[in-house]
Amino acid sequence: MGSEKKAKGWRFYDLVGFGAIVLLSAGVWALQYAGSGPEKTLSPLVVHNNLQIDLNEPDLFLDSDSLSQLPKDLLTIPFLHDVLSEDFVFYYQNHADRLGIEGSIRRIVYEHDLTLKDKLFSSLLDQPAQAALWHDKQGHLSHYMVLIQRSGLSKLLEPLLFAATSDSQLSKTEISSIKLNSETIPVYQLRYNGNNVLMFATYQDKMLVFSSTDMLFKDDQQDTEATAIASDLLSGKKRWQASFGLEERTAEKTPVRQRIVVSANLLGFGYQRLMPSFAGVRFEMSNDGWHSFLALNDESASVDASFDFTPVWNSMPAGASFCVAVPYSHGIAEEMLSHISQENDKLNGALDGAAGLCWYEDSKLQTPLFVGQFDGSAEQVQLPGKLFTQNIGALESKAAEGILPVTQTQQGEAQIWRREVSSRYGQYPKAQAAQPDQLMSDYFFRVSLAM
Repeated sequence: MGSEKKAKGWRFYDLVGFGAIVLLSAGVWALQYAGSGPEKTLSPLVVHNNLQIDLNEPDLFLDSDSLSQLPKDLLTIPFLHDVLSEDFVFYYQNHADRLGIEGSIRRIVYEHDLTLKDKLFSSLLDQPAQAALWHDKQGHLSHYMVLIQRSGLSKLLEPLLFAATSDSQLSKTEISSIKLNSETIPVYQLRYNGNNVLMFATYQDKMLVFSSTDMLFKDDQQDTEATAIASDLLSGKKRWQASFGLEERTAEKTPVRQRIVVSANLLGFGYQRLMPSFAGVRFEMSNDGWHSFLALNDESASVDASFDFTPVWNSMPAGASFCVAVPYSHGIAEEMLSHISQENDKLNGALDGAAGLCWYEDSKLQTPLFVGQFDGSAEQVQLPGKLFTQNIGALESKAAEGILPVTQTQQGEAQIWRREVSSRYGQYPKAQAAQPDQLMSDYFFRVSLAM
């Protein structure tokens, strides 16, 4: 597939394997404390509301012909079909929130004697929609905005909105600053399943649903920028598509039924400083199935051979349960190493390019195998081992040197450095350690570097 120009310098490339949406950059544990590098390596998030999320930059964006069909469409992916089952579709069709919303609408229709179809909510989900989601402090995608488009929507919802004047679950809020063409657009609140709420506003053929009034408020005042985003969405402006550099879906182009974009803010697990060129992944479903793309912030990546993943895939050891290949940016490794060594300049140019992460049957999330490309001199080859010895380890007060020793061995042409490191989250029990009496924890890691 051809590359696509992205706003802010993004470019999209074919991504090997749909599975890269999962656990993309959980590795690089050895350098995670160096994440306090210069701000130039990352663009800061812009906080617009009480939730401290940037409404212009969703963590996950869905552009769908039908949200209700998305679970079934996902099962057409061989990888997911083997992992999931029809219970996956049943779960979303019978989710407590969905059933609660449908139940509340049915009660309102019945008690107010409205002439609305019984499956109103289901019919709304079966329309073209864009959904944007953001993660909360626990990492869950609990904040959302959904824009639904349906011909004749305003007229269809008129009876329901009229009931808001005298209903216990449906009411009009005091939010009054969403304006379109000098018209003030009211925002309604629907309570369901006890204390759960959702907010929505309608304008002509569009309905904007969002999870909380805090999305539009900063402290106790309505935020101007956040409210402007809501107004733009209802007026038809493609705020999220523009943010991700997505071309508008038109009849002249290959029809895309489902489009899913996941940003590095969600997939990065806090390791974006090692890979600031990584911007996200995109998945699209057309008539010939699903296609996947990788997004990069680095404009030079389109002509940069160092982002060739082939050498990395060829070096992956056999027997892994799951592997991904990722790009890390030019000079970022040296920049991070500058925090722990004065000799980092000796590594200039030797660590640039692509890397791979592999998890094995007994791996934990935080214990992948990291495979990187190294193109350096004989002198440079020794420096990573020196840095490993100086910086990898835990304080072991029972050990003679305050830290367990590093063992260095030769296996074929490879040099291997290894140190056992105490941790309550360790992969191995204390009894399996070479010197268990010197460990400070009941578990430990075997951290290794091979060159």
